[in-house]
Amino acid sequence: MDRIRRLLAQQPIFTAFDPGWLDLIHPITRLARFATGSRLLCAGDAAEQFFLLTEGAVGLQTMVPSEDGPRPVAIGTLAAGDLLGASWLLPSRQWRYDAMAMNDVEALAIDADEFLVLCEREHRLGYRVMQALGQVFARRLAETRLQTLDVYANWS
Repeated sequence: MDRIRRLLAQQPIFTAFDPGWLDLIHPITRLARFATGSRLLCAGDAAEQFFLLTEGAVGLQTMVPSEDGPRPVAIGTLAAGDLLGASWLLPSRQWRYDAMAMNDVEALAIDADEFLVLCEREHRLGYRVMQALGQVFARRLAETRLQTLDVYANWS
């Protein structure tokens, strides 16, 4: 078994997947490496792939207005085992935030167009992907709510 196939099988989002599905995902996956400080995603750019982080950490940030012009604000950190980028699912297919490598990062890059075609063709796979992504989104929403509580706690 090659390294990419092995890394796919180790990803939390794919743990309950039929091994045959991983064989279908493998050909549309490549290994990507990013040096510390590299930009993985840029808000407004086309969302043509998504990443499953295997090593390193990625900081998410968005631009907010300030008196001196827009400035970046950290909105989260992702690490090995996390999914980076889901904007390819939405009609605009554009990244909504920036993502920077906080240290050297290795990730599985999956072609979004090919992945969507695969999910359309293999309905059970598509359904399982939506279930897995729903769990990711629910966890991240809960994390965002906790961050919001922290922000407002400082104002009271």
